[in-house]
Amino acid sequence: MKQLGWFYSVYLPIKTYEKHWILKGFSYSWGSDTNLFTLMKMTSPPPRRSGPLASGMTLIELTVVILVLLALISTLFIGARAWKRGSDRAGSIMNIRKVQQAVRSFANLSAFNPGQNIAPINLQNALIGVGQFVESTPECPGSGSYTFGGNVIPATGTLYMNCDLAVSDEHVPGEISAW
Repeated sequence: MKQLGWFYSVYLPIKTYEKHWILKGFSYSWGSDTNLFTLMKMTSPPPRRSGPLASGMTLIELTVVILVLLALISTLFIGARAWKRGSDRAGSIMNIRKVQQAVRSFANLSAFNPGQNIAPINLQNALIGVGQFVESTPECPGSGSYTFGGNVIPATGTLYMNCDLAVSDEHVPGEISAW
């Protein structure tokens, strides 16, 4: 019997077929090629790390964890930016819709027709202000600015108020034919 690493090995000549199994800490095997019986028993487990980092992470493991966290955080910021752009677009479309409804309500209540110029009356002042159809001047949530259509009641399907971010950030409703 001789010690090899952290187990013992014993060789005995045996004529039989190849087989291998482990039982109660011993490993037994024999084979027809070598005609030897091997008995191995572990004497001690492999050496463990000692010191303050014995149960810690290696530098490579820590680097991988940091890289995964950075990837997740960057994905979060990209998603948040897309959500903010979508939210700004929806808010701008709601402002345009509110003013368009105010124009149609004012025209119906005052008996004005689409395309009619109401020159003595400032249409923007008649629509927006305290006690009017829209209480305060709308502001684009995406830091754009709105332009108003003057004193002409717009035809159906034409917007009275437009956002300057209509092209770049799509601050315009998709379907306005019934507006």
